[in-house]
Amino acid sequence: MLTLRSTEPASRARFLAAACAATAVLPRAAFAQATNVIRLGATMADDDTALYYAYRTGMYKKAGLDIDWTTMGSGGATTQAIIGGALDVGKSSLIPLFAAHAKGIPIVLVTPGGIYNEKAPFAVLVQSAETNLKTGKDLEGKTIGVAGLGDLTQLVISMWMDAHGGDSKTLRYVEVPNSAQTAALEQHRIDAALLLNPQLEEAILAGKAKRLSLPMSAIAPIYMLGAWFAMNDWATKHAELVKTFAAVTAQAATYTNAHHEATAAMMSEATKIPLDVIAKMDRVDNYTTMDPATIQPSIDFAAKYKMIDHAFPAREMIFEPGRPPA
Repeated sequence: MLTLRSTEPASRARFLAAACAATAVLPRAAFAQATNVIRLGATMADDDTALYYAYRTGMYKKAGLDIDWTTMGSGGATTQAIIGGALDVGKSSLIPLFAAHAKGIPIVLVTPGGIYNEKAPFAVLVQSAETNLKTGKDLEGKTIGVAGLGDLTQLVISMWMDAHGGDSKTLRYVEVPNSAQTAALEQHRIDAALLLNPQLEEAILAGKAKRLSLPMSAIAPIYMLGAWFAMNDWATKHAELVKTFAAVTAQAATYTNAHHEATAAMMSEATKIPLDVIAKMDRVDNYTTMDPATIQPSIDFAAKYKMIDHAFPAREMIFEPGRPPA
């Protein structure tokens, strides 16, 4: 079942406040469900290709799973729904999940999400076509548009700037949805933005923006961007479902990572990205195994830049049946 809902983007601070409130007022026991059903929530984006392929082709059903899919508006909204008990498994970028873990909220990662690979950069720091910024020093005092305050985009831009002659403390970050960032650049309401596909490809092709840098590479050349996650109590009670879900998703990712052309039309329909754009843009692959080494650098840098309370071993967040939450 595919359910469409509209949700508003949530910053890390708003997410944490809502998460704590949801935990207090929405006991998970209140949400009964069939034993083979996974109520799943995700934004519909290119890094959902593996899971959506498995969903559309019946791979989950063949494995005995019934995926009740809800399309969400943001990772923050998905996380709130997971903590509150309205959903069982969801996808989010990692920084909000790190923040929740550092606050003691027992979120666990059940299967990996998208990969950042600098050889196929689907996210680029851009400027308007009229400006000529080149270095971190050039960005000092500028206004930067990011999809979510306190999230990965803000972290990597600050890291890149500090490593290229600038002082990230001088930046002014404003929250601008990815879909509105090109217009904000053209109107000079922001000086730069980390644009993601498909808006990145569309803006470059139309001559409305030009590339400045690859700040995502400041963390590492290759690393995990997001993950599918659940509350530890639900994952523990449904360990076999989690195991099957992870195995089927990994099998699908093995195929979709190697067959971008075969999934282009499917994801164009699902994401509303025009097929000619999705055919040209760098696609997002997915990890097939949960390796702590692909997560740890993001934790360490998030702590260094005070986006989370403290660093911790990535393995603490990875679900292992029978292990109590860290």
